[in-house]
Amino acid sequence: MKILLIPLCFMLPIPLMLQSCFMQCDRIWANRQSAARSKERKMRYIAELERKVQTLQTEATSLSAQLTLLQQRDTNGLTAENSELKLRLQTMEQQVHLQDGEGLLGTFL
Repeated sequence: MKILLIPLCFMLPIPLMLQSCFMQCDRIWANRQSAARSKERKMRYIAELERKVQTLQTEATSLSAQLTLLQQRDTNGLTAENSELKLRLQTMEQQVHLQDGEGLLGTFL
């Protein structure tokens, strides 16, 4: 003897079966609408992230250029300061040698 399995919705009276079918269709429709809204939110989120990436890339490029300029200025400034200090040191060394020389001359006289 074979046992037939009949889905529960077919065992319901016709009005209840139709109601169940309509509820299922409503649920499917609501799920599709929810999925569409979710997809739209995701697309807006991705677009916003892409906009932020573009803004940050532009800012990074600008800051990189500014950094390069400041490094060049700093290097040039330090080079000039170094040259000036070397010159002052040479001048001081010459003055010390002159003073030492005068001291030596005084001992011989």
